[in-house]
Amino acid sequence: MITSLEDLSNEVFLEIFDYVKIHDLAYGFWNLNKRLNQLIRSLKNLSLIIKKENTYESIVFSQQIIRIVIVTLANIELNPFSNLRSLTLNMANENHLKQIRSDILPNLVYLSIPISFDFQLTKQLASEIFSNCFTSLRYTDLRIVNMPDFLSWSQCSSLRSIHLFSPNINIIPLILQTCTQLTYFGIRITNEHRLKIFSLPNISNHPLKEFIFIQPRNSTFIFDIESIFPLMPNLKRLDLQLYTTSFIDLIELISKSFRNLVCFNCYIMEYRNKDEIIDIYKIRNIHSSYFNIKYILREHDSCLYTTHQNLIRLENLPNELLIDIFKYLDIRRLYRSFYNLNDRINNLLESLNQLYLVIWSLKDDHYDDLFASRVHTLVVHFNVSYNLSRYNNVRHLVLFHSKHDQISQVMINGSHLETMSLISPRCFYTTFGFHEMIFSNKFPYLKSCHLTNVYSPSFQLRQLSWSQSPFLRSLHISSHDSLIHATAAPILNACPNLHSLHLSLFQLDHTPLDVKPHENLKKMKFILNNLIWPLDNTIFETFFCSMPYLERLIIQRSATIPEMLSDLLQFDWLSKVITQHLSYLKQFIFYLHFINSNKMDQSEFNKVICQIQTNFVNNFHNYRHYRLKISKI
Repeated sequence: MITSLEDLSNEVFLEIFDYVKIHDLAYGFWNLNKRLNQLIRSLKNLSLIIKKENTYESIVFSQQIIRIVIVTLANIELNPFSNLRSLTLNMANENHLKQIRSDILPNLVYLSIPISFDFQLTKQLASEIFSNCFTSLRYTDLRIVNMPDFLSWSQCSSLRSIHLFSPNINIIPLILQTCTQLTYFGIRITNEHRLKIFSLPNISNHPLKEFIFIQPRNSTFIFDIESIFPLMPNLKRLDLQLYTTSFIDLIELISKSFRNLVCFNCYIMEYRNKDEIIDIYKIRNIHSSYFNIKYILREHDSCLYTTHQNLIRLENLPNELLIDIFKYLDIRRLYRSFYNLNDRINNLLESLNQLYLVIWSLKDDHYDDLFASRVHTLVVHFNVSYNLSRYNNVRHLVLFHSKHDQISQVMINGSHLETMSLISPRCFYTTFGFHEMIFSNKFPYLKSCHLTNVYSPSFQLRQLSWSQSPFLRSLHISSHDSLIHATAAPILNACPNLHSLHLSLFQLDHTPLDVKPHENLKKMKFILNNLIWPLDNTIFETFFCSMPYLERLIIQRSATIPEMLSDLLQFDWLSKVITQHLSYLKQFIFYLHFINSNKMDQSEFNKVICQIQTNFVNNFHNYRHYRLKISKI
């Protein structure tokens, strides 16, 4: 009868270890006893994911690890992993790339570099790979690979599989000439270069069995892909995503060029003659691998031929699911892609309500009149001219970096808006007039408003008598103006039913506030985007006196350590002001954001955090829903 873990046989232990992560293996089993150490040492083919600098498990098991995935920009030492077979660099930096050498990783079989932050080193690495420096390497994914200088690659007989991105189509014949034993080749062309037909190499009977060619779908360039076909006569599987002038000519040439073809996949856009009749049955009969080709007529006399079943089955989806899918798509792109495909799709598009439209430019507004009356949320970026009256049922409006003309549209035609955001406007005087309209009930349906770059008016203008905006319930204001907190008084007076206020300021001064106690304000978030905190709490006392029925309060400030440590340890966290004036408060969160915390080592920093937390708790020891949350960079 087994009564303890050590009673298990070696075979059972080894079976268990197959399901244990290498981290748990190191910290849970290693060095428990000699027997377990021997069993762990007998393990082969360990895999490791590195999310930070070299860890304990990577050091202990370095000789047993054959697969590593690096998902950090931290410097990693690869020297200890002499038996490494597979390496994936999800974010390759200079430190990583310099260590990918045949003398450091002589047994490397698989190499993948999805993202590289050093173009020159990646180019140098590609040159070494395609010059047979890594004699064991069989599979590689190098992403961006450009044409070498002076065509300097020598032959590479080890590689069997390559996947890469390249800006130049002429790299295809060069790789075929260089990699004489290649059986799989996938490439995505990222730029528009002509194929140099007259300099194509003389390659006979290349063993390539599978070829994938992908052209970006936003590119309409016609590549002379047919000229490459003679270089790969033994293809069995072909996948093409490109543009062509004649689909029928292309697939007829493919059927003649590749006698061994058993699988053909495509996503090919053809610029067709509008009088040409498409005979899909004739196309399918050209070759047995064409049996699942289908087509979709597109706008501008184009036709999409594809074998991708997920696109073809779209019309088989029920209306409810199609409508749910459409809700996640940009409305302009949705109409550009689906409108006039058939009557059913048109009816579904016309049934969509409360549309969300983002305007980046006026170049794509050809279909706007078809859905303008159903746009419920409108977002306008930069200095784009738009006609708000065109979208007469908009209820939610967001303007980014707007100027006079964009804001004037709202002032004239925006009386029906329910929510409004004016982010980083670029015209002071128009913006000031716009603010006066907001707080004088010129937008009678407005319930929520987000305003940035707000500046307090001059003393004389500040005395203007705003009429009340009784329907405004939520307000978000940010500013770099030192006097803007004084504007909070007329804002609170002008919004008697305000329920939530978010105030983000750069600094405060001690200008007195003249405001009556606000009876309906329940939620408040206050952010001070400056390291300088007021010397005393007088301004907060005056401020919170104006909102005695507050129920939820969030305050956020930044600090540096160790420079501000003594101040923080003596800080009372506004406890006297809060307990004295906010008797209805149910929840209080203070966010403390540390800057330059890397000046302290981690253990010392943790001690400081404990001291600060203790100080906070001591000030609010009877309030269990009051929290201090600390973050750092």
